Amino acid sequence: MTTNITSDPTRGAIIVLPSFTVEKGYEPQSIDTVKIKNVTLSYKDGDKFVFTAESEEPDLYKVYLETYRDKATGDYLSSRDFFNNEEHRGECNLLDAAVGGKTYSYSIWIKPVEKDGNPMVTFENTTKIVINGKTYNLADNGNKQAAVHDQYDLMFYAADDIVVPAKTSTQPSIIEGANGEWTKGSADGLKFKSNAAFADFRKVLIDGAEIAAENYEVKEGSTVVTLKDAYLATLSVGKHTLSIVSANGTAATEFEIKAASATPTQPTNPSNPADTNKPDSDKTTESPKTGDNSNMALWIALLFASCSGLVAVTVYGRKKKVNNR
Repeated sequence: MTTNITSDPTRGAIIVLPSFTVEKGYEPQSIDTVKIKNVTLSYKDGDKFVFTAESEEPDLYKVYLETYRDKATGDYLSSRDFFNNEEHRGECNLLDAAVGGKTYSYSIWIKPVEKDGNPMVTFENTTKIVINGKTYNLADNGNKQAAVHDQYDLMFYAADDIVVPAKTSTQPSIIEGANGEWTKGSADGLKFKSNAAFADFRKVLIDGAEIAAENYEVKEGSTVVTLKDAYLATLSVGKHTLSIVSANGTAATEFEIKAASATPTQPTNPSNPADTNKPDSDKTTESPKTGDNSNMALWIALLFASCSGLVAVTVYGRKKKVNNR
């Protein structure tokens, strides 16, 4: 194996790469089509760049390198650390995750598999490459989509740019449980539902401060948070603010803690409580009093004296009539 000076697919620079020295009498197979599968060519905002390409004929050729590049800045990320080190990349930065609204390019470097130090195949300018089922003809290379170097290196630059959709600015909101109420002593918790995706859930804030996960339950559909009754009991009576924080924003609402209800006075006979509005049938209804009874004895004495005087007058009158006869 010798070295070959060729271009770097990540930067267009000149580097020294290993190349094959084919033994005398050995004839590698000239391959007509290279087939690569599982290449990741679609990303959303925040997605990490991944290297997933696979050879459909791993006994003949292999994926040596994959690279993503920001078409505006030149920043890139390759599947081999050699191309990512600071000395090699110069002023370019390494990509981490896709950014909404940006456009990226993809390139792949394919090399033959070795057997006893000899390449199993060689590539020609007529070789076709199939990426995820889509065929590209290297002979039609007007846009420099691919290049073949000394028959043992095939570098393909995807014709289709990777356009990452712009990040949506939709702010999550509370769609169930807004302005809820909880009374101290209640056995149930207090439930709130945000329309943010469950996968984007980050944390819960009460009055602007993050609370421990043990104080609430969270489940999918979209994002449902239930504050536990034991935690609610520790909050002061009055209004509070709940915030469900997700990757794309925060959904917030107020809720109120109310004092426990006062315990009612128990009646003397709980099984037959008295009705203060209903007359007691066991008691005799008395006529209202119209005067003062404190001098009743005096009035009776006067009545008795009057009656006695009347009787005496009557008897005296009868006796007088008898004597006059």
